[in-house]
Amino acid sequence: MKLLAIVVALLGWLLPLAGLALTASNTIRLALCLLGIGMCTFAILGMLNRAHMKHAIWKQ
Repeated sequence: MKLLAIVVALLGWLLPLAGLALTASNTIRLALCLLGIGMCTFAILGMLNRAHMKHAIWKQ
């Protein structure tokens, strides 16, 4: 689960970079950047935090 969250966060970071090569339209680039920020936020706060909380040190 942690590895999947890291991969999703990395893809969210690479999405705006790919948008630079795909289009010259600023609107589409902005949409890709916002989608990338959303993916990174979901991966870090949603998936990675949930996986960490399952094995937290204070729960042992």
